Amino acid sequence: MIMMQDVFVPDENLLPEVAGLAGPFGCLNAARYGIAWGALGAAEACWHTARQYTLERRQFDKPLAANQLIQKKLADMQTEISLGLQGALRLGRLFDEHRAPAELISLMKRNNCGKALDIARVARDMHGGNGVSDEYGVIRHVMNLEAVNTYEGTHDVHALILGRAQTGLQAFHRNTATQAGGRHALEHVHDQLRLRPPKRSFVQYRIDRPGFITPIGHHLSTAMRYTCLVRSVSSAGAQLSINKALTLPENFYLQIHGIRDEIPCTEFKREGEELVVRFNMFLDPDFLSTVLGRQVETHEA
Repeated sequence: MIMMQDVFVPDENLLPEVAGLAGPFGCLNAARYGIAWGALGAAEACWHTARQYTLERRQFDKPLAANQLIQKKLADMQTEISLGLQGALRLGRLFDEHRAPAELISLMKRNNCGKALDIARVARDMHGGNGVSDEYGVIRHVMNLEAVNTYEGTHDVHALILGRAQTGLQAFHRNTATQAGGRHALEHVHDQLRLRPPKRSFVQYRIDRPGFITPIGHHLSTAMRYTCLVRSVSSAGAQLSINKALTLPENFYLQIHGIRDEIPCTEFKREGEELVVRFNMFLDPDFLSTVLGRQVETHEA
């Protein structure tokens, strides 16, 4: 284990254009998304190995695969892998659109790693004593998936992330059981999965704060930043004042003075110098209330 304390990092060694926790959380979310795919690859290898082994291994004058319990286990493997692949594919498309919420990433990392580990354990069992030898490779996947199920957030930690999204209560450690979006955050995840149509209420704040717009694709270039004035902001979007001649791509980042992290946005409606943008993530109303300092009205969307 490497432990560091009071390490000095000079300015020239700092990562450019990274503020607050956006950098490490962005790295974590990307890694968790990749793990959701990789774990299914290991599960698929175990499934195919178990299928081939039970077709070739004969007991009582018939292959193991002729037994009902073996076929049920193979069917369960196929089902869980197929569902996990579809969920990861949907999440990947949301990443491409810069609309992937952190809760959905946790859901897929937790589900796919947990299911893959279950599949690997069942496949090892289907090999009998051969399951613990390195001849078939299943036990290697079991050990690797035990690690994958732990790093980048354990199975239970991601359960707490989803629990917070459902209840609005922080359960990670003592004295932090505060509202964190409640059912709103979970509804956002379900919206992205298209389980039900979007419907949420959010608090809208009237403010006058400077902001910066950075087109996606030029994220590391400060020269591409455009100044704007943020007139109002809510948990789902904002109203900006901009130069009406400014041409923006469909997707961009907005950084509001007082909120350190950049918010991925999509242009929604423009009228002259007034621009309404939609956030591609859901901002917690309690967080906004704390950062922006005042609440004016509640708006239904």
